[in-house]
Amino acid sequence: MPPRSKSSKSSSDNRSETLESKEKSAVGSFLRGLALRAEADATFAVHIQSALEESGLLESRESRRPSGRKPGGRPGSPKESKPTAPLDPFQVFREQGQASLRETLEKVDLEELHAIVRKYRLDPARISSRWTRSERVIDLIVDQVTAYARHGQAFSHL
Repeated sequence: MPPRSKSSKSSSDNRSETLESKEKSAVGSFLRGLALRAEADATFAVHIQSALEESGLLESRESRRPSGRKPGGRPGSPKESKPTAPLDPFQVFREQGQASLRETLEKVDLEELHAIVRKYRLDPARISSRWTRSERVIDLIVDQVTAYARHGQAFSHL
């Protein structure tokens, strides 16, 4: 069998470059079409914007809005906001342990518990956002924080 020539290797490289070029072209074409449709259809644009905000690829409208202003509202009007997370559950767990984390969370109201879940992404499916019992949300936070903290410990004895 004759040895492979340089030309067969370069033709292989050319094929892979051509495929990459086609993929880039297809992505560019898709994004241009998406942009045209978003410019033509306001409802579609809102859906795309909210999907991008939810994914973290686009800054949310609330964080871009000047403080004290609601959409369509006047400057200085009160702004409705979700509560912020009052504590870092991972830090409490590391420094004081699981029992102390649970005790600390029992002192926090339901809205702030939901804020902790959102901030630290302890419930990606957001099922817990509809829960009305603090105990359920506390159990979720403690379980998730414990699971994250112990992640990889199975290999610590090696």
